[in-house]
Amino acid sequence: MKLYHGNAVSLIDKIKDNSIQSIITSPPYFCLRDYEYPQQIGLEDQVEDYLTKLIQIWNTAKNKLKDDGLLFINIDDTYYYPRPGETKIWGMNANGDKRPGIKKHNEYRKSSLMAVPQKLIIKMIESGWIFRQQIIWQKPNCMPESTTSRFTRDYEAIFMFSKSENYKFNQLKEDMKTEDLSNPRGSNGTTKQSGRRNEENKKTEYTRNMRSVWSINNVCSSNNNHYATFPAELARRLILCSTDEKDTVLDPFSGSGTTLKVAKQLNRHGIGIEINSKYVELAEKNINDLFTKVEIIKEECI
Repeated sequence: MKLYHGNAVSLIDKIKDNSIQSIITSPPYFCLRDYEYPQQIGLEDQVEDYLTKLIQIWNTAKNKLKDDGLLFINIDDTYYYPRPGETKIWGMNANGDKRPGIKKHNEYRKSSLMAVPQKLIIKMIESGWIFRQQIIWQKPNCMPESTTSRFTRDYEAIFMFSKSENYKFNQLKEDMKTEDLSNPRGSNGTTKQSGRRNEENKKTEYTRNMRSVWSINNVCSSNNNHYATFPAELARRLILCSTDEKDTVLDPFSGSGTTLKVAKQLNRHGIGIEINSKYVELAEKNINDLFTKVEIIKEECI
């Protein structure tokens, strides 16, 4: 288990080629939060500069990923509200931390979504990645919004990319119920109790290939001072579907270390990169709280 303190752009290149089975991460979103750290990604003046940095990271990581490996990126969009004058930071967001202002972009009208995830997908495809799927992370306990001019956002997207057409993928199953005693159409699954009717609810129980909309509660992060904590269940599913035991998982924006912690729970190796020193300390505490014998190796290279 390794946790590197430094810049993902430079540190990923130090990882051995063809050694990573799965990359699971959530980079800072464009102009949504100021982490108050030098060289952070997300506060670029132009969205194109932000995307260029991300593409540089993913293309460097491609050489580190095994040929049958997968990359999962959790990323959200940004509403365009230009900042007044040259002010870099203005206002506070819903979490109470500083809200970055966005430099004027002539191609957007005020209050428009900037289509950052869609632009990232196009650039990834142009860079040679195979865009395999979009997974919807639906949040039953999403943050309330005060807006009255649109619906409350209760989901984020996770994009699944591969290096090649053939890659490691472990099919995950989920429970389903149907009133029909025959096999459900397109379930590709197996029956529980040989398809016998459950007398308690008068339904037949089946398993099926897991669907791509996942309802997983957002994590309350007020106690760990990280406002974008990755839910453990989300990390668990992504790790299980893309790796086997002893495989190595990489998170180049490891934050509070959830992906590394879950990887260790599932008997995988983990490599994390985090630029913010206080999050490195937080991740070390989170992992060692459960695994007292795990050594976190920190290399400062900024």
